[in-house]
Amino acid sequence: MAFEAPRIGELRTEVELQNKATAAGSGSSASSSYPVIATVRARCRQLYGGRIIEGAQVVERATHNVCIRYRADAGTWNHLEWGPAGARRLFRVLEVADPEERGRWLEILAEELRRNV
Repeated sequence: MAFEAPRIGELRTEVELQNKATAAGSGSSASSSYPVIATVRARCRQLYGGRIIEGAQVVERATHNVCIRYRADAGTWNHLEWGPAGARRLFRVLEVADPEERGRWLEILAEELRRNV
């Protein structure tokens, strides 16, 4: 499918772009957190959802296409989070592309990790 640049009115969802930060812990352990590096407006579309068996549990997965204005600091090391308080959704970034190769938009493929963050 060809990329269709969003109209400004389609950027309805406020998305937090989070970057992984690792801190040294006691001994040989390290802890990771994802502080917010930017809050951006985005067009979010669900591509598909489904169920997979992970371990001994059935886990529901949803994959989304998220389109934001171009940012040089966005990549697969990021997480995305959006939604109202009490119903937050957390996503892992799987792929980031500049579809027009003009530095105007980023098209992000993201997998939902959990709800109610």
